[in-house]
Amino acid sequence: MFHRITLVTLLALTALMVSGARADVDVNINIGLPAVQISEEPVLAVIPGTYVYFIYGYQHDFFFYGGYWWRLHHNRWYRAGHYNGPWKLRKGRSVPDQLLRLPPNWRQMNVVHSGFKYQEVKKNWKQWEKEKRWESKKDNKGIKQDTKGDKQGKDAGKGKKGQDGKPGKGRK
Repeated sequence: MFHRITLVTLLALTALMVSGARADVDVNINIGLPAVQISEEPVLAVIPGTYVYFIYGYQHDFFFYGGYWWRLHHNRWYRAGHYNGPWKLRKGRSVPDQLLRLPPNWRQMNVVHSGFKYQEVKKNWKQWEKEKRWESKKDNKGIKQDTKGDKQGKDAGKGKKGQDGKPGKGRK
């Protein structure tokens, strides 16, 4: 009887150890998006021909569209409610077509509408899309832009023109 209890106990402990090892493997396999922390409120620009915004002058591709932040990593799209996450993997039809159809050369395109702080875009994106604001040729003087004191919003003199016609910040 004693041997039987010992054997059952050993089998139970072995099963617990094996299932614990599987959980560790699953956790490591599911981690895929590198953590990137943005310390200041980002300044955004519109990708020409779309209503997709990106962080202007930033080395990583962070997109704002439809009220959410989006990141593409290893052909997988991740979505978050804030630019610093938390990020969740999105599959199939849950990724908007506008993101899937971004021009492959969007980083080389001449950005016309830029210099918008995130809070401004978050507040106005629906109205701007409804008005088709970025499809018109007007200078958008009705949009409040405050980039004073923001390192991202200062002109870097790289030859690109911002929405005000002055040289804008070059992209990395």
